[in-house]
Amino acid sequence: MRETALCSRATPFVFGCTQLKVPPAHLIKLENNINISPCGVAFVNAEIRKGILPQMLQEILDTRLMVIVFIVFTACQCFYSYHIAISIH
Repeated sequence: MRETALCSRATPFVFGCTQLKVPPAHLIKLENNINISPCGVAFVNAEIRKGILPQMLQEILDTRLMVIVFIVFTACQCFYSYHIAISIH
């Protein structure tokens, strides 16, 4: 298969628009977690390395949740201080 062809190489090979030299031991270690497309592009599973789009989406969702929690906290503080001010007068 293509994985074994890549593993047997110790010299740099064309990888997209650049050259890449991956140690054969590293590829053997990733044997069950790597997918190589027909055009030779290698992808590792998300357990090994998360892609840039999933990372960005996670950061956007985390930020959104943080903003919502802050808005609710601020609204509760304003509501509480308003009722305290009314009860004093």
